Amino acid sequence: MNLFCFTLKRLRFGLLCLALGVSVSAKSQTRPEMPPEGIAWYQAAFAFAAKQNYDSAIVYAQKAMKVYEQHAAWEEAARSRVLVAEMAFRADDLMRYADFIKTSEQFATQFLGNTNSLTLQLGYYQILILKMQNRIGEALEYLNEYNQFVRNLSDNEIFKTRFNSLYLNTLLEEKNIISAYKIYSNSNKIKKGEEINLSEANIFLLTKQYYLLEKFIKSDFKTREYKNISDLTYLSNINHIFYTIYSNKGLTRKYLPVLLFFKDIQIKLLGDKHFNLFTTYNQIGTAYRLLGRPDTALYYHNAALRGTAAELGVDNARVAVACQGIGLIYRHIQDHVQSIYYFDQAASVFRKTEGQYSTTFAYSIMQIAESHLLLNAPARASLSVQQAIRILCANNQEDTYINPDINALNPAVVDFLVLAEALALKSKIFEQLYLISGSQRDAEVALESAKLAVNCSEIVQQHTFEAGAHSSMLSTKRQATESALEMLWLKANKYKKSP
Repeated sequence: MNLFCFTLKRLRFGLLCLALGVSVSAKSQTRPEMPPEGIAWYQAAFAFAAKQNYDSAIVYAQKAMKVYEQHAAWEEAARSRVLVAEMAFRADDLMRYADFIKTSEQFATQFLGNTNSLTLQLGYYQILILKMQNRIGEALEYLNEYNQFVRNLSDNEIFKTRFNSLYLNTLLEEKNIISAYKIYSNSNKIKKGEEINLSEANIFLLTKQYYLLEKFIKSDFKTREYKNISDLTYLSNINHIFYTIYSNKGLTRKYLPVLLFFKDIQIKLLGDKHFNLFTTYNQIGTAYRLLGRPDTALYYHNAALRGTAAELGVDNARVAVACQGIGLIYRHIQDHVQSIYYFDQAASVFRKTEGQYSTTFAYSIMQIAESHLLLNAPARASLSVQQAIRILCANNQEDTYINPDINALNPAVVDFLVLAEALALKSKIFEQLYLISGSQRDAEVALESAKLAVNCSEIVQQHTFEAGAHSSMLSTKRQATESALEMLWLKANKYKKSP
């Protein structure tokens, strides 16, 4: 049988199967005799894959692929190509095999037809590569085209789950929530797997249906078996979703059990010295602090500090985060001298890791200023807060009485939300200075800073709306800032009749 006739017959068969609503599978075809050498190479590749030795699995899968192609065993050759792509995906090295995957998809389309499960799987990896290259439009074209074929597959439920997850998440990334929800509703016959669950969770999250989201996740994530490191990706996503739900509602006591469960799984799969575990320790410490349990919070933050410094070195941003957590605990128990010490440590690290004009560095300086204010040292607090404002505005103005010209600042460069907080803090500090000194100049600075803080907050609101952002955390933080400023406006009547 010549190649043209063979290809034509396979293509006709694929179209016939599409019309009947079934897929082209190995069981439905007359298979050529399998070469023993190809089988041996493929089995070796599969064995290496099971051991997570992805590089060796790729080498042997490619050997099998060549043998199968020499014997015109097109389906087995395509299956070997799928194994190469899957190993590259698991090794997080998909881009290096971009050309191979593109030609493999063309190969499978030519010899097996575009409705074959193996062709569609190779197309899946091609779509992933397009997304990595930020070619979202082309990726969606592939997804729309392949969706009709995937829906008719009957022999690969796992792949159907993965494909639908990719389709849904791509639409969600493009903020096309309505289409994503329709696709999910139309795929309700698919067995629910890890990735489909996450897609549904994302839909509920973006549409703010928190009750449905909470009910959905609780029925799923604790009943799973977590055996592989790859399972942590799922759990990390669930952890983030729970954080979004509960932080919006202020329900730390409901979020803490999720964190503790996440910590136990991390220890089980990563051991007790992994830096990602120490990040979770910081989150647990914060939760205990918010629940009014400073001793337990301090234990977790100190464990995070020691572990992170040992694993990643002392000059690492995660070390600074632990220092900030400890500083907040000492502020909570009103040991402001200790809080200043740890905030200063955090600022020192952030300056090295993030840069002298970074928002994180400026925020640490603001924390130092607030602790000085709580220590009844407003003069020192004024120096720190002005330093933070200079960092945020990237200027060197030393005069603590001078406020920035916010109209001259670029919203794309300056974090106006943090600047609003800094100006609000400055207003509180100079109000305290006024109460001590009676200086009209201090009163004027307090009032002017409060007005600028409100203006900054309005800029944040305007640009958030224009960008179509959906960050409820940002909105909550802004509302809290404006609420604090409202009190300052009321106090402003002590300084001037009209603000």
